[in-house]
Amino acid sequence: MAALLRGVYLGIKHEARAMKPQRRGAIVSNVSMAGLSTAISAPHIYKVAKAGVIHLTGSVAVELGPSGIRVNCARPGFTPTPMFAHDVGMASSAAAPTTERVAPLFNDL
Repeated sequence: MAALLRGVYLGIKHEARAMKPQRRGAIVSNVSMAGLSTAISAPHIYKVAKAGVIHLTGSVAVELGPSGIRVNCARPGFTPTPMFAHDVGMASSAAAPTTERVAPLFNDL
């Protein structure tokens, strides 16, 4: 939690201090699909922390928007690696480095 959520909070806090006097700026945090879905195979604390970053981003965006500061989070998509294949129940050797092959697994996410 210290690195995954508190670190983001502290980064936003200090970035906002520098940007408020300028009345402009952009803050972007990285999140994960694990913060949006309980179906993702990841440790509970990781999922909770990433969901926290998503909600922190939204509440800070509302607070800092009137100051001209944009606050967003980027949620990268899935990368079909052997580890990823294992998490979705595929044999690691079956993982192909193409989105098309694994896309049907995520229709419900």
